Amino acid sequence: MMLKDYISKNHIGTLYEYHELKQYTTFKIGGICRYYIEVSSIVKLSLLIKYLKKINYLYYILGNGSNLLIDDCFLDCVFISLKKLNKITKLAENIYMLDAGLKPNLLGIKLVKDGFIDAIPFCLIPGTIGGLTYMNASCFKKSIQNIVKSVICMDHFGNIIFLKDCQFSYRKSIFQELNLIILKVIFEFKEKKEDAYSTLKKYQNIKKTTQPMLVNTSGSMFMNDLNYHAWELIDKLKLRGFSINDACISMIHTNFFLNKGNAKFKEMIALIYYVKTKIFLEFNIKLKLEVKIITIQSIAYSKNNLRNKIDWEGNYESF
Repeated sequence: MMLKDYISKNHIGTLYEYHELKQYTTFKIGGICRYYIEVSSIVKLSLLIKYLKKINYLYYILGNGSNLLIDDCFLDCVFISLKKLNKITKLAENIYMLDAGLKPNLLGIKLVKDGFIDAIPFCLIPGTIGGLTYMNASCFKKSIQNIVKSVICMDHFGNIIFLKDCQFSYRKSIFQELNLIILKVIFEFKEKKEDAYSTLKKYQNIKKTTQPMLVNTSGSMFMNDLNYHAWELIDKLKLRGFSINDACISMIHTNFFLNKGNAKFKEMIALIYYVKTKIFLEFNIKLKLEVKIITIQSIAYSKNNLRNKIDWEGNYESF
């Protein structure tokens, strides 16, 4: 049975063939994938994962695309969207179970207005619940790990797993280590302050003045370290505004790389590794990518649980 016949017969979700991916990334860079599917439920996702494993076909789980740089060649695989998994279940005044495909901005604003200052990451970080949890996202010293109570996820055999210990660290989680698919996250909000909403407004104003807005960017390109901030290193080399065609370093924040209009994947890769090389030669520091580079090779390695054995920043590691 062909994949599209299986999807249709089992009502897995909405299927698109030979589908353009750049519309699903904030970089607006990405090629054509063989299949793109919006799954309709967790049960249908499990069926799909089991079938893809049976026929040995590659797939990638796509969130909001706010932290991805996708190859702009043809990708012979399935991109699976969880956008239809977007339910909000209130379990108590301060405890919510949220689906992985939910964009939590509106809920975050409501919670902050209610005084829960630890909901601020929901308001300020673009992405879905699954993506924020997977990357252990944070801003203004407020981290996702501080509000996650437990997670329901799926392994790459289609089995459901319930986790309390997510092994969070800076931009890391057990979901990356074990290649788990986040399905639902239970959040408990504990930090309540009367000035929570005014604090949010202050942070929003800071973000507007210190980060490029309404542009094609993935946010921070490189991770920070206890000993340095990536933007400071880039700035010391006077690379503010440096570009390779339409792939450009922001004039406002040098750890933000921009697609000024029609940047190609290889141009953004070239800009990334130009900066990495310059930083290494000047400061003897190997910057680590925060953005995930997605190629057909990286998807294959991830599927075979080799992510920990390879510094997967594409096939482009230059030192």
